[in-house]
Amino acid sequence: MSYNFNFLLKLERTHGFLTSFLIVVSTMVGTGIYFSTGSILAITQNGGMALVLWALGGFVALTGALCYAELSAMMPDCGGEYLYLKKTFGLLPAFLTGWISILVGFSASIAACALSLSEYFHNFLLQLLGPMSFPESLFAEKTAQKTAASAVIFFFGLFHMVNMKMGRAIQNSLAVLKIAVALLFTAFGIYFIEWSNLERIGLVSFPSGINLNSFSQLSLGLLIVSFAYSGWNSSAYIGGEIKNPDKNLPLSLIGGTVFTMLLYLLLNIIFLMSAPAEELAGQNTIAAIAAQHLFGPKVAASLTLGIVLVLLSSICVQLMVGPRICYSMAQDRVIFSALGVVSLRFHTPVFAVLLITAVSILYVLVGNPDLLMQYMGFALSIFPFITVLSLMILRHRYPTLKRPYKVPWYPLTPILHLLLSGLTMIASLISMAKSSLFAVSVLLLGIPVYFLWKRFLIRNKMPIN
Repeated sequence: MSYNFNFLLKLERTHGFLTSFLIVVSTMVGTGIYFSTGSILAITQNGGMALVLWALGGFVALTGALCYAELSAMMPDCGGEYLYLKKTFGLLPAFLTGWISILVGFSASIAACALSLSEYFHNFLLQLLGPMSFPESLFAEKTAQKTAASAVIFFFGLFHMVNMKMGRAIQNSLAVLKIAVALLFTAFGIYFIEWSNLERIGLVSFPSGINLNSFSQLSLGLLIVSFAYSGWNSSAYIGGEIKNPDKNLPLSLIGGTVFTMLLYLLLNIIFLMSAPAEELAGQNTIAAIAAQHLFGPKVAASLTLGIVLVLLSSICVQLMVGPRICYSMAQDRVIFSALGVVSLRFHTPVFAVLLITAVSILYVLVGNPDLLMQYMGFALSIFPFITVLSLMILRHRYPTLKRPYKVPWYPLTPILHLLLSGLTMIASLISMAKSSLFAVSVLLLGIPVYFLWKRFLIRNKMPIN
């Protein structure tokens, strides 16, 4: 494999609308929908309120996607928030969003998907072979699950490093399969569900009285839902590789978000009606439980295996998208130049993929899905909030700038996103202070790292953009 270390090659515009749409959907439809509803139900103690939170989370994601559509069409290059914040606030905030994306946003999410995949695969073995069989007993061990999760991440990282066409083909195939599994689950669920069990969802029940505890609990539920919707902005990260970005970027962001929102609501109706709430509350493999109740053990095993493939797709797409931030940062010399080096043979940012792969495996070894979800929930809310704010600043600062797409109902759309996202972050600080403050600490650590790096460049007479 050969590289050019004297200059950074431009990534090519090879993706059309279908690929960019599939990237958005496959990034969103992952751990969250098959992992989060049990936690939300444990918080709300009410199926109707859980559905309200899923709808509200979709609304937050959609308002964000509408705002990102304008920004991505204005600046159709790789990097997402990194590009937008650099244009609005300068290099330090841009560096910090890239820092969080590398250390939290993509790496921790990939790890959570891989660990959840291991849990679902164990559930598949349990359904297929029964308890105490050798494969089931072996995979019941946490060490075996973590080893399998690490191996999956390494496998997809390797593909994205050495074969761009193969990596894209695998990603698109898994994305189509992921959507097919979710649609099949939805279709069969609607057919087999006992509609007489509609009372399991129940009427929306708000906490009696308005107090800090009820506010923080409902907002915590919204935070978990927001994590499940994370990825609505994913095609913006590869804007430099999308054909006709003026049209395809906004369409993929908005269309992918709307499609996923509707799918999530249908899936949650099926989950909530499939079994009593007390059996679902607090469970991580809620889709497997629902399938067992609705379809019986044999069909449930097949659908559980399908969910494993869904999670494989999430890992694959995030290992494709995440390194593009490293690539953009390296072009500005705010990170090691090697992370911006593109293979002359395969046209992939090899070292950037290797970095995301390594950090993801580290999270697998030291974390668990619940902890990672809490850790990411706050961290992933910070920079989309600042990015939507930057949209309003850019509108004021550069009113005549060419905007191929404009966010509708401005300024109401960005204001609603900022308001709901802000309330969610406040709730996270109240309800999950330890994990939220840890995320803040990781963010703040990036500030001295940035200035030390800048000092290193100046000392070695290397330019920083």
